[in-house]
Amino acid sequence: MSKYLLIFVLIAFGNSQNTGGSIEFNPDQLGQSTFFISNSNPYIFDDLEYRTLRFEGNFRLPTGSTLIPDVLSHFEMDTSLTTYFNWNQGDYQFRQIQLGIQTHIQENKSIELAGLSRSFPGRYSHLGPEGTSTDNVLQNYLLGFRRADEHHELEFDWFYHKENTGLPIADFTYFNRQVESFLIGGAYKYVSDNIKSEVTSSVQVSKVLNQGWVSFWNIQNTMSKWFTNTTQYSLNKNLDYHFKVNYKNLEFQNPTGDTQELTYSTVYNGVKWKISESSILTAGIKYSNNSKISFECGYQFASRIFLFDLHRQYLNTFYHSSDLLVKTSGWFDNSATIRLQTAVFQTEITSHQITFEGEDVWIINPKIDLTLPWLSISLQSSINSADSSLFTNYSQYKVKLSPYLKNKPFRPFIAVDGIYMKSTGFKVLDLLTPDQFTTINYDEFEHSTLNASVGLLFEKFEISFNWIQFIVPVSTASPYIMPIEPLNYLQVTWLFTD
Repeated sequence: MSKYLLIFVLIAFGNSQNTGGSIEFNPDQLGQSTFFISNSNPYIFDDLEYRTLRFEGNFRLPTGSTLIPDVLSHFEMDTSLTTYFNWNQGDYQFRQIQLGIQTHIQENKSIELAGLSRSFPGRYSHLGPEGTSTDNVLQNYLLGFRRADEHHELEFDWFYHKENTGLPIADFTYFNRQVESFLIGGAYKYVSDNIKSEVTSSVQVSKVLNQGWVSFWNIQNTMSKWFTNTTQYSLNKNLDYHFKVNYKNLEFQNPTGDTQELTYSTVYNGVKWKISESSILTAGIKYSNNSKISFECGYQFASRIFLFDLHRQYLNTFYHSSDLLVKTSGWFDNSATIRLQTAVFQTEITSHQITFEGEDVWIINPKIDLTLPWLSISLQSSINSADSSLFTNYSQYKVKLSPYLKNKPFRPFIAVDGIYMKSTGFKVLDLLTPDQFTTINYDEFEHSTLNASVGLLFEKFEISFNWIQFIVPVSTASPYIMPIEPLNYLQVTWLFTD
């Protein structure tokens, strides 16, 4: 299998699409326990950003369960009102239903409402709520509002998340994760001739009941708060002043039952100097709440098809240095990016050099993108030198072929996607520990997935048959987690427009 997977990855590497973003670490079939790892620091999980909302990624809960799939990106929409219905039905009583509506109240106002429910007891009836196989394991609901005019843009989002699922534990012992979260987010943007400013704020409140953790972790209330402000003021046509504020606060119950609070905040003051039509130089001072003052700088050369970027910045996160210890940690990220792009092709490679928790690490992230009207192929990879992270080599690839047929009301398509990961064996994912990690001296191992789908796309209707873990032998992301087994399902998406 390794030989065929390598051939497929090489094909994707030659022609692929820039998927961007974090590294998706998915230990199950449907992404219910998916975490997103930073592509510039392999030790930490990223917060998930969606619209104006922020989902906590540094505190034990897999943010993949909060996703609502984008089922509208395949369709061309130019109407003021769109209602959609997405239905999935498959093996082992898998059922997922998604409903949504997007409407423009006036020319500059819009409202979006979406909801998703999922039922999946799994092949061995151990992934659903305890004692039942038909109740929902996941519910997500979103309400969003946006208003914009020439100079102002205002957005508000509300989100509700409820999860009651069994965990894919390797020995089939039943443990479950119960989570209920409420989120609210808002953003305001102002643009004029000389000023560009954006303010965003988000709050997440969660109640967690996870029977996999030891007794004092069973019931836990957490609250996360984010605030950012970015302002750019043009001093003249070649010189801009930049002001940035970044704030995050986390409150949670520690093992003694007391409430623990962590905060990090930074304030940046700097300038951006346009040296020429193709060159930009940035420099500034960042002050952190731990009284650390750091100097940040960057240089960028960009033409129509080529970009070269150097950057140095100071970053913060909340980090689990052990099962029971959460702390604020900071590090310098020295990065370099080279990008070559045309109308249909883009290739990019970014390198990061960091020192985190006393370990010097190099990270290399290549990306390639090919986008044609009938074909898209993509690859996102990450290679790092860390001795104690989850992985040393990771690749995610996607290929979709969808030709146009003359005088036909539909387009057939075939798509494949998957991942390849090589683990260090030093640290592995363990859903039963407070920080989701177990540090062991395990042998290096490889994990891979390959999914496929075939279907038909009409103007307002799509139907497809999907295979999870297609052809690839059973593979596991951790010795403590069940292998990802094959799953087949039918998906139907229907749009109603006005």
